[in-house]
Order: sequence, then structure tokens, then C-alpha cells
Amino acid sequence: MRYARKHRGPFGRDARGAAILEMAVILPVLLTIGLGVFEFGNLIYRYHLITVGVRDGARYIAGLPQADDSGNSLVAGNETAAKNIAIYGTTGTSTPRVSWWNDPTTMIAINYTNVPNDNGSGVKLYRGGANIVLVTMSTNVEYQPLGFLGFLGLGTITLHAQHEERLFGVR
Repeated sequence: MRYARKHRGPFGRDARGAAILEMAVILPVLLTIGLGVFEFGNLIYRYHLITVGVRDGARYIAGLPQADDSGNSLVAGNETAAKNIAIYGTTGTSTPRVSWWNDPTTMIAINYTNVPNDNGSGVKLYRGGANIVLVTMSTNVEYQPLGFLGFLGLGTITLHAQHEERLFGVR
């Protein structure tokens, strides 16, 4: 023990440079955590905007009258407006909710499903016909990262949003 104290020399008492060494060790870890939080926060925010858009579009098309006085379907004719509501927030075109989610014709799918209007016992669940028509609006879109995911070597992330509404006609 006496030997160690005797030969440590000036380095044992000198603390200069310790702070910069600690900073050099900790800074990459803190930057990685901070940039990761920023990137994944952006991903969650964009996913939320896409989910809200799909929900708004499905609700719009579910509230349309199903047919005009002549029996022509009004729902199918308004699919473009519903897709525009999902992406732009309006029936026309304007600035998209998310800059890279901008093509309503290819990025959004609308499907209709007929479901029996009873629970198997013959008791109707809703007033109306024998079937309930459900509209499902969905999208699959690749997330455009800010750059940190590529730095980490992670692959692409596909965001999927879907919303289902019962067609109920005029509100």
C-alpha cells in the first residue's frame, strides 16, 4: 500500500480533465436517447394524424344518405370526398395532414361489408333491414423518418390505420 501511494505521483492528486472525460463518455449516450425520443415522438404524432384522418373519412361516408330518390347509391359516389377528408381534412384538396401521406387514390382503401342485423336469435340489433352495412377505411403508409432511424440502421416502419363505421345515413 505504501508503494502505491509513493509511486502514483502527480496523477493521483490531479483531477483536471476528469469532467471532459466523463462528458465524452456520457454525451453519446445522452444524444442517442434524446434523438430517439424526438424521432419516436414524431412517429407517434404522425401516426395519430393518420388515424384521425382515417376516422374522419369513415365517419363522413357513414353519415351520407345511402341512396337518392331514384335509388342510386350516393355513398360510392362520395368516396373521393371521404378520402380527401382523410388526407386533407376537407372534401377538396389542400395541404395534407402529413406531407408524405398525400395520394388519396392509392393510399386509402374503402370496403363495405354486410353483417346480419341480429345476434342469431332473430332479434334485430338496429332498426332497419336484415343487414347492417359497415364501411371500413384503411391505409398502409411507410413512415418517412427524420433521419435518426437510418442512423441506427433500422428498416422502414409501415403505419397501418383502420376505422370501421356502420352506415347510418343522414345524421
